[in-house]
Order: sequence, then structure tokens, then C-alpha cells
Amino acid sequence: LTFFHSNYFDLNECRKLPKNVKTFKINKFKKPSKFQLFKKFISTPILIKEIINIALRKKPNLKNIKTAFHYYFLALHSYDCISKDLNIKSNRKIYFYSYWFYHEPLTTILLKKKSHGICFSRAHGGDLYEHLHLNDYLPFKKLYLNKLDGIFCISNQGKNYLEKSYLQSQKVRVSKLGTAQNEL
Repeated sequence: LTFFHSNYFDLNECRKLPKNVKTFKINKFKKPSKFQLFKKFISTPILIKEIINIALRKKPNLKNIKTAFHYYFLALHSYDCISKDLNIKSNRKIYFYSYWFYHEPLTTILLKKKSHGICFSRAHGGDLYEHLHLNDYLPFKKLYLNKLDGIFCISNQGKNYLEKSYLQSQKVRVSKLGTAQNEL
């Protein structure tokens, strides 16, 4: 099992992980130049499809397009940090798990393409519900439903929202946070 984390966590404060779990530290993101943005845009079908999706969902505005670019470049940066250290040539199946449903699932999708691995993501609240965000928009949700192997919502409400907003899918399941309740 392979997953990654951001700069927000101190590895010295993490719990012990099984030997088959590897973590990757993602270095600080550097904002790309306008030339890099343009170059990536014209060569990236994922980003072009998302811009079309913005228009089709009647949410076209500069802020949403900027948000899509931002998510894409964060995902690409994480992908670059992980893929250089990841031994993808092995025949072992690699599982990519994203705890958040922001740009991280896009990183796992890019890694899956390179490794033929399996990728999952958890979806909570702020990373799931578009109406909680400026312009009622979070990028790449349709792509996530199509390309992730599984999405674990923390509630039935989240699962229903995702299926109602995008499409019904056997990939979407409820997996609540916490531990099993033991009877005394």
C-alpha cells in the first residue's frame, strides 16, 4: 500500500505504519509561470476536458478556470515528487489512497496511469460539497468518478450527493470515520 501526505504533518508524530506502507513527503509547491500554464494547457487533455466540463455545467468564469488549473498543477507537482521515488517497475500491485477529495485523487489517477495500480479516495464534506465553495465549484469530480477504483464517503448524505450530482456508481461507498462500537 502506498500513500502520500503533505507538508502539514510531522513524520515524527505519526503512528507506526505497517512495513508494506510507504509515505511520500511532498515538497513545497512553486507557482508555475504563465508560459508553463499555457504549455501545459495545450498539451493536457485532462485539463481541456475540465474546462469544457465547466462550460457544460454552466459555471464558466475565470475563478473556476483558475481553480481547475491550480488543482491540476498541485496534482502534477505531487505526482512528480512521488513518481521519482516510486519503484513502479515491480510486478507488485500498488494501491494509492487519498484521504482528501481535493486535488489528491487526481495525483493518484496520474500515478495509476503510470503504474497500472489501483486508486481510492475518501470524501468528507468540504472536499465534496461544491456549494460550500466560492462559485459552487470543485474541479475534476466527474473525472474522479470515472477513473478512481473506489470512493469512500464518510456518510450516506455524501454518497447520495455525489451520485445525485454526477452519476450513480458502484464505486461510491459509505465508510464512516472512527472505530467499531464495542458492547460493554
